Amino acid sequence: MAHDVFISYSSKDKPIADAVCANLEASGVRCWFAPRDIGPGEDWPTAISNAITQSQAMVLVFSSNSNSSEDVSRELNLAAENKLIIIPFKIENVEPEPGKKYYLSRTHWLDAMNPPTQEQISMLTERVKKVLAPVGEPESPVPVVPPAPLPAPVKPAPAKAASQPAPKRRLKPWIIAGAAVCGLILIILVCGGGILLGKTLLANIAIANTPTQPVSAAVTTAAPAATSPAVPSSPAVPLPFMDTSASTPTAPSLSTPAASVSVQATPGKTLHVAGDYVTWSPDGKWLVIGERQIHYYDTQTMTEVRSFQADRWVSGLAISPDSKVLAAIDETRGVILFDLASGSQLRTLPQTTISTSAVSSSFLAFTPDSTRLAVIIGDVVKLYDVASGEDAGTIVAKGANAIAFSADGKSLYAASWMGMTASDVASGAQIRSFGDASRGANRMILSPDGSKLLSAGTFTEPMILWDPTNGNQLRNFSGHTDSVTCLAFSPDGKILASASNDVTIRLWDVASGASLQTLVGPTQAAQSIAFSPDGTSLAATGNGLDVWMWSLQEK
Repeated sequence: MAHDVFISYSSKDKPIADAVCANLEASGVRCWFAPRDIGPGEDWPTAISNAITQSQAMVLVFSSNSNSSEDVSRELNLAAENKLIIIPFKIENVEPEPGKKYYLSRTHWLDAMNPPTQEQISMLTERVKKVLAPVGEPESPVPVVPPAPLPAPVKPAPAKAASQPAPKRRLKPWIIAGAAVCGLILIILVCGGGILLGKTLLANIAIANTPTQPVSAAVTTAAPAATSPAVPSSPAVPLPFMDTSASTPTAPSLSTPAASVSVQATPGKTLHVAGDYVTWSPDGKWLVIGERQIHYYDTQTMTEVRSFQADRWVSGLAISPDSKVLAAIDETRGVILFDLASGSQLRTLPQTTISTSAVSSSFLAFTPDSTRLAVIIGDVVKLYDVASGEDAGTIVAKGANAIAFSADGKSLYAASWMGMTASDVASGAQIRSFGDASRGANRMILSPDGSKLLSAGTFTEPMILWDPTNGNQLRNFSGHTDSVTCLAFSPDGKILASASNDVTIRLWDVASGASLQTLVGPTQAAQSIAFSPDGTSLAATGNGLDVWMWSLQEK
């Protein structure tokens, strides 16, 4: 497919890259975007090389993540060799490392920090459109049209003479009198109706301001107090990419329900091992951590039992529900299956090499019976038989960022910047869609019993809880001041944990939407969080940081 712009970015900035791509394409700019535009089994370096050589410009989502990325360095080098116009979109105030500074020192930067706003992304879109050369056949020359002859001089007339209407016929006196009487009657009716309308409007305003249902609110303490003042009027729902970090939190209304659970998280042990992803085995025996290596920890003693090296980076982890198989995304080899008990490698799934700029544990999902594994590869979800590694089907899921199976394994849910979809696993046909591009989903999880689905969009939009069986929206969760990076449900589905680029982890009451506690742990945003199977511990890590632990107890 022909395209105008190659988008270069780091996997950890994918929500912003998604927003940039969506806005550019909405304005008619054709983008090449990984992994969306890479077909299953296509050689990754070849696809990158071809895409860059066929582009006119490169948009670089520049941050500390992309600044340290070797892949971004290679993409910049290739773009410069092919004389692409490079437009850096700076989302963090960091100095380019020497290799990248060589290519970026003479380029005009677009600053869009803390976080980017709709206006800044629109400015980027306009900038890209201006630098793109015309595509296709050259336009025909515009014919020269001789000037029209000047009109003959005319005698000056009053300024409004030319626009005066033709003289009207004089109305007869009896018509004028009748019109006057009708006018008087109309005035009386309007005045009386105005008084009645005014009373009605006042009554409606009073009714509209009377709380009738829970109002989602941003809170930073535990459960909202029952004596909180009522909200005079509901705030507008933040539009996509709107910067609401400076807005004043809205007080909860009197009708906001109190939290149905009471929990206290206290700091626990810190594991000094570099991690990007963390997950517990469902049987509670193992805590598995992945970055350059995969580490196994015995959960009884929290001591490391074994570790082994990945080819380059571990870009996602998932453990089967029966606690027998570990699936790991290896940056160069694809998805590898391991025997969880022994750590021995079982097999590598074919055609599962996934872009390093768009991977996470949410790209993997086991069926509830542990017999199949779903993997996001470009715009499709590939199903594999766990025992044999053979292809078990394909489901189209354009732009998917996260997937999950229903409790019965018959439906597959997928989230993207276009919203959520539910597809029939047997046929691959789409059953329903809900949500939309105005509040797309970059993160998504399903509750343990499969009755609720939670999505998180780009930047500061509220997280949304859905009924996945019909697509109905249940409630919102508002409070983070930056984009959500990862989500987790407690094993009983009563507590939600969310981590954000605002460098906090929040605990929420799922039933009411009330904020229970705000945790501050890692010095950077956590990229992976997970509850222990018994619900008594929460682990968090990301960006090569230590693994932070909290103990959870009912108050």
